[in-house]
Parts: sequence; C-alpha cells; structure tokens
Amino acid sequence: MPARPMNDTSSAMHFDGLLAAGIITPAQHLTALTHASAYELSGKPGLVDHLVWLIRRDIVDEDELLEAGERSAERCTPEDASRYNEAIDTALELCLNDAEKAGLAKLAGAGVITQDECRRALAAIKPDEMVLAGKGGLLSWMQEQGVIDAKRLRAIRKAVAADPKRAAALAQVNATISILIITEPSAARPWLGLGVVVLLAAGIAWLLLRPAAVPECTEGGTRRSIEQLFLGASLEHIDRMKPDQPIPTPKVEGLSEVGYASAARVRACKATVHLGGKETPYTFTIAPAPEGKKGFVMTGANAAILAARFGNIDGDGNFGNKAEPVGRAEVERAFRAGVDAGLSNYGAAPATPGFDVNSAVRRKFGLSYDAPERTREIAEVEPLAPCRAIDGGKAYSCRLLVERNDPVMAALGGESGTLLDAEFTFEREGAAGPWRTAAAFQTELAYAIAAARTKAVQQ
Repeated sequence: MPARPMNDTSSAMHFDGLLAAGIITPAQHLTALTHASAYELSGKPGLVDHLVWLIRRDIVDEDELLEAGERSAERCTPEDASRYNEAIDTALELCLNDAEKAGLAKLAGAGVITQDECRRALAAIKPDEMVLAGKGGLLSWMQEQGVIDAKRLRAIRKAVAADPKRAAALAQVNATISILIITEPSAARPWLGLGVVVLLAAGIAWLLLRPAAVPECTEGGTRRSIEQLFLGASLEHIDRMKPDQPIPTPKVEGLSEVGYASAARVRACKATVHLGGKETPYTFTIAPAPEGKKGFVMTGANAAILAARFGNIDGDGNFGNKAEPVGRAEVERAFRAGVDAGLSNYGAAPATPGFDVNSAVRRKFGLSYDAPERTREIAEVEPLAPCRAIDGGKAYSCRLLVERNDPVMAALGGESGTLLDAEFTFEREGAAGPWRTAAAFQTELAYAIAAARTKAVQQ
C-alpha cells in the first residue's frame, strides 16, 4: 500500500520539533511523515497524541523515548525540555494502561489465539487490573480467567513453538504488556524446591516513569511481581500436568518491610508465597536500577543477610554494621581477595575470567541470570559487629555473615546457597596500608565452609 502523505500541518510541526529536540531520529522523522496511517492524526493537535501514535506504530519504543527525553535538556530550553518530558511520561502511561488490550489484539492478528478468544479475554479484563506479563504470562492469565482451559493452553504453546512468527509475536507482547517485566527467570523447579534458587537469582525490574520514591513493600505492583516470578518458575511443571488438573496459582501473603536504607535508597521486604500446597518464604530488596537504566529492580536476597543489614540502620539512613575500624567496604574487599586466593582449596574452580560458580545449577535448571553479582562464589558479605582487636591491636577479628554459592553442594544435588557465620582475621599492610586477610584466614574459612555444609545437609 503506498504511503499516504501527512496532511496535517500541526503534525508535521510536532514531528519537526521532536526531531530538533533529539527525541526522534531523522529516519524516524521521515517514517512518521510518510507513514500510511499518518492521516489518523488529523484533528489531534496534542503532542501527547503524536507520541502515543509513534509508540503504537512501532516507530519509537518506550526506552528510546525515556532516554531521548532526558537528553532533550542538552538541545532545548529548560521550559521546552520540561514540556517534552511531561508529554513523554503521559504518553507512556497511556500506552501502558491499555497495553493488555493491544497485546491481545496483536496475538489474535498473529494467529496465536482466535478472534473469539480475544473477545472473551478483552471482556475478562477488569477496571484498573494489571494483567501478568513475562514468560507465558498473558496466556496463563487467560487460562486463569477461564477464557481457555489447560488443554487449549498446551495446544497454543505447541503451535507457537512450531511457528517462529507466532513465537515472535508472543515474545514481543509479553515484553511490553505490563509495567512489571521479569528480567531474570527463576528455576523451572517444582514448587517447594525453587525457593533458594529464587533467593539467589530472582530479579524484577520496574519500568516506572521517573518515580519519586522507592516503591513500598506492600504496593500492588510488588505483589504482582512476586506472583509472576513464581508463576514463571513453575511453567515447566504446569506443562507436565494432566489436562484436567487445575493449574495452581501463586498467592502472596505477609508482605512487610524489613528496613529502609534511605541513603542508598534500598528497601528490604519479606513475604510468604503459597503455591501448590507449599509455603515458601521470600525476601528481597527494591533498589534503583543500575546506572543507565530506568526505574527500580527487585532482587531476591538471603533472609538472614537482610535482617542483619536492614535491622541496624543509623540515623543518617546508612547501614549501621560498619565493622570498625576496618570498615564495611574494606572488610568485604579484603574478604573477597582472601577467598580468591584460596578458591582451589574449597572445591571451586580457579579464578578465571567469566568464572561462574553456579554454572552447574544453571545447566541443570535452565536458568538465565542478568545479575552476575548473585552468581559469584561470594554473593554477600555483612559484618555483624565492630571488629575485635587481637595481637595488641596489630590485627582484628571480625564476625561476618557471608552468603556463599557452594559448587560442591550443587554437584551433590542440593542447594548451592550456604551461609557462613564466623569470625575472620584481618590486618593492615604496614602502618596505614590497605587491609588484608591474615595468615589464619584460610583455616578460618575452611572451618566456616565445613560448618555451613554440615548445617545445610542436616536441614
């Protein structure tokens, strides 16, 4: 179909302005002006209307707009930059609010679902409801709502797996239909066994629009994120169920705050997840996304580490366990260096570029991690008290709580995550040099690892 030229002067002016502000590229500008459906903007003079149109026509995506909006300050007056950013936020909110409906329509158009299933699914969307996204999220939601049954769900998945075009359509819809998007799928492990793996690796990113504050533990989005995480973790188990078996859905209870470190803007939370007749404790943090990314990230964490870290926040909003006089940062740096020096002694591979102590677990359960810090041999280090002077003050013994991924435990078929609770010795290099582990450290570490393994086997 030949492109229909734009006949609305205000639209051309809007797109010219977006180009001048650096919000759209020259190629996107030309695509917009010559797009076959550009006539739809006639009678819609608002900038927000044009931004929504650009998003829905796949000329720009949400991430591009957010990043370009922030850069507009370099090319515009403060007033214009503010106007563009407000319009971008409003447009993204509008697109996200009806993304479920657009996603269903797209799946019907791609033949993933039938038109009748699409109509019934649209009717099942309740006001202000957020449909679950992520791996299989929209289809699983349709089954949960009774639009399709378990047998039909399996048939759809089988058809999608055999058709790259349908698979691509479902993947794109699941990546955009909701504000909450899973960024680290958890293990596809049946029910109770998934708990510890989730604690080590699970992460969820909020694509919120310039949030003013860290989300509360009890916010609806938090609950939805946890439910989606556990639902995604159980998809393989669900696929093995008989057609007449009801598909269990996760239920989150007891959401509460463990603590909030205002200086770092990190909130710690805990909850209990009910799934398939089992209860799984789930503890996690909500923190700003890494530099260069938008929103917040929710990451599973060890309950004991969180209790120690967030149960002792000082008056300035900083973590209170400072391991004086060594200091939090130095004690962790020195501890990690000491562990790296003795990796081969404790059943781990030598330190090499890209070494992943959880590779065996990743292969076994098909995990895909985007948070490498959760898969290092030493996942977390938390001091529990000021360090104790020994040897006339020449060295200090510091009690640490250490979360360690143990490849030996993983190889034996158990959970790789273990918790070391022990004292370790540190000393300075010279009178005022950096801290390092003392000669006794390797013995202390060996005893701590042995004790953690014994405890893990007994549980």
